[in-house]
Amino acid sequence: MICPICKLDKPTISSAVIDGTYYSKRCDACLGLRVQKPTNTAREFDRNRQRKDFAKDIVQGMVNGKPNADFLKAYPDKAKERFTEQEIRNMQRNISN
Repeated sequence: MICPICKLDKPTISSAVIDGTYYSKRCDACLGLRVQKPTNTAREFDRNRQRKDFAKDIVQGMVNGKPNADFLKAYPDKAKERFTEQEIRNMQRNISN
C-alpha cells in the first residue's frame, strides 16, 4: 500500500490517535514525523502575564492564623483596618529583618 504523505510503498500503513489528533492511513515513519504543536501559545503567554499582573489579588490577610506581611505590602490601607497597630509593627519588623 502507498503512503499518501511520503508516496512510498510501505508494508505497514495504519491510523493512529496521537495527542488527540487522528492521523489516517500513514506509514510508521510519517506518524513519527508529525508536526509538533507549539508549546507557548498566545493564550498561555496571556495567562502567565495575568498571573503576574494580578498576583496581589490573591494575597490573604491571615495565613495559618497569623498576619501576612505580603498583605501589608500589597494593601497598606486595608491592613490598617484589619490589623492592630502592634501586629503591623511586628510585621514591619519582620519585613526589615
